Amino acid sequence: MKPYYRIPALSAAAIGALMATTALSQAADLLPEPPVIIEQPPVLAPPPADDAGFYIRADVGISEFAAGSCIGNAQAFTGGIGAGYRFNRNFRSDVTLNYTGRYKPACQKIRTWTAMLNGYFDIPTNSIITPYLGVGIGWINVKSSTGFKDDSVAYAGMVGLTMKASQKVDVDLGYKYTYSKIEGSPNWKDHAVRVGLRLNMY
Repeated sequence: MKPYYRIPALSAAAIGALMATTALSQAADLLPEPPVIIEQPPVLAPPPADDAGFYIRADVGISEFAAGSCIGNAQAFTGGIGAGYRFNRNFRSDVTLNYTGRYKPACQKIRTWTAMLNGYFDIPTNSIITPYLGVGIGWINVKSSTGFKDDSVAYAGMVGLTMKASQKVDVDLGYKYTYSKIEGSPNWKDHAVRVGLRLNMY
């Protein structure tokens, strides 16, 4: 009769636990790996760009001229058109063609045409009202009913306020001083108060 050996119950339990652990380990190896999440850095919005682009303009107003004993003081209609470009929120430039006339002093009637290149500095205020300063240089043609006429270099200085009526429309209220040395007569000194519209193409 062969000898009969019995496996201790503790050894059987240990073997069973080992087999169960091995099975769980193999099952875990079969599970898909969790996805790798890479956090993207936050996208910062770029700062708002300055307004820049072309515009057209039109102005009307009242001009006053004073020089010489005969001419005295006189007022007349003034108006003009132009086109320009805004470089940023502070600087813009335009080319304008202006007509003023007819002055009607005691001894003659006078009219002028002026073509100018202008530059402006807009003072930001973070509101719809923007003060501005401007200078200009160009050419003036003066003609009177007495037959006198002359052409000369003209200079201008401007100051005023701009109101933003909408994104496309600006309203100007300003003062313009024009000076020119006219041959054979007193220097040309013109004071004008004008209202203008600017239509922005940007």
